[in-house]
Amino acid sequence: PAPPERAKKAGVEFKVALLERGAGSILNSIGTVNGAVATKLADSAAVLWSQLGRLAPSQLVRLGSVMDIGDDPSRHFLAALEGTSPASQEPWRHNASRLFSETDILEEHVAKMVGLLGNRVERIAKTVYSPTSRVVFVAGLEGTGHHTIGEKFTQHCEQCFVEKPLSEGIYAGSNSAQGISVYPGDTDARGIALRRRQFVERLEPFGTKEGLLVLNTMGKSLGTGQISYPNYAGVNKIFDHPDLADLAALAEFAHVDLRIILLSRPAQDVLVSTTEHRTFGTETQESARLADNAAVLAAQVDLIHPDFLLCVPFDRLDDPEWWAAPANASSSPEKTSRAAWLHPSLHNWAADAPGDDHCPPSSAVDDLTVAHLVASADYLYHQAACPCAAP
Repeated sequence: PAPPERAKKAGVEFKVALLERGAGSILNSIGTVNGAVATKLADSAAVLWSQLGRLAPSQLVRLGSVMDIGDDPSRHFLAALEGTSPASQEPWRHNASRLFSETDILEEHVAKMVGLLGNRVERIAKTVYSPTSRVVFVAGLEGTGHHTIGEKFTQHCEQCFVEKPLSEGIYAGSNSAQGISVYPGDTDARGIALRRRQFVERLEPFGTKEGLLVLNTMGKSLGTGQISYPNYAGVNKIFDHPDLADLAALAEFAHVDLRIILLSRPAQDVLVSTTEHRTFGTETQESARLADNAAVLAAQVDLIHPDFLLCVPFDRLDDPEWWAAPANASSSPEKTSRAAWLHPSLHNWAADAPGDDHCPPSSAVDDLTVAHLVASADYLYHQAACPCAAP
C-alpha cells in the first residue's frame, strides 16, 4: 500500500499486476514439498491477500495464470487492464474427506490461501449449535490479552474446563511445533493426518458434555503456551501459529459447537507488551512478525463463517456492561448477550444492563515500522467486524 500513496503524490497512476497459479501447479514446480514449504507459501499468500485488500480496486490488475498469457503477453495485459481476462482457477471449497488425506493435506493448506488471492473461496459453514455444550478457542496476536482472559476463565467460570490432549493437539512441541495444522517442522502429511484423527476422536464426546471446554489460555500446566499468533519463540516463530480454518472444519466434523474469541488491541499497545513488558524481540522484529501474523489471521477469519466468531477488545475483557450487550452473530437469538453467546452459564460476566461500545480515539502513527503493523492489524479487525475497527 505504500507505493500507491507515493505514486499518487507524484501524479503517477500506480497498479499492481497479480500473477496467479493453482496450488498444485505451484507445489509441482517446487518439487520437494514439506511443512516448511507449505507454511511459507500459505502464509505468503495470506500476507499478499491482506496487502491487496488494502488497495483500491482500480489499482489491482488480475493477469490470471501463466498458462492464460500465451504467446501475446501485451494483448493479455491490455485485456487484464480492461477487466476482460478470464479467471483461470476453480473456487476453493472445504472438503471434509481431504482433512485426513495424506496426499491432500499440504496442498489444501496452500490452496485455501491461494483461493483467497483470487477471491475464489467458499467459507467453512457453521452448522453445529448446542445450548449448553460448547468449545471455545481464543485467537489473537501475541500481546492482545490471552493471559488476562485465561485468568477470567479460571476465576469466573464454574462450568469451564480444559482437556490437555486437545490443547496439545492444536499446538505442541514448544519451539518446534506440531499439531492438527501444518507447521514448518512437518516432514510430510502422515503425522498431521494421524493427529487430526486423534483430535476428532477426543473432541467428539464434548459435543454432548455440558459446560465450556476452553482449548487455550486456561490452565498453567498445559505446556502449549497461549497458542497466540505467533506462539513461543522458536527459530520459525513467524510461522508458529494455529489455523482457524482447520480447527473449525474438524470441530464441524466432530459435531461440536465451536466458538472462537478474537482478541483485538491497538497495535502500539501490542508492541509495548511484546517489546517492553516482555522482550520477545526488538520493535522492528516484533512489528514484522506481528504484521505477518495479523495478515494470516485475517485470512483465516475470512475462510470461516462469521457465526464462529466474537471479537473482544482488550480493554473490554473485564467490562460487565460490554459483555451484557447483544451479540451480533446471526446464530444468536435476539438480544442474547455476548456472555451468553459464549456460554449461558457466564451470566456473572455481564451487568444487568448493557453499556455503549465507546471507541477510544486513534492516534496518528508516523513511524513506518509501526505503521506497517497498524495497517495489517486494522485490516484484521475490519475483516472480523470488530468493535472500533478502522474502516
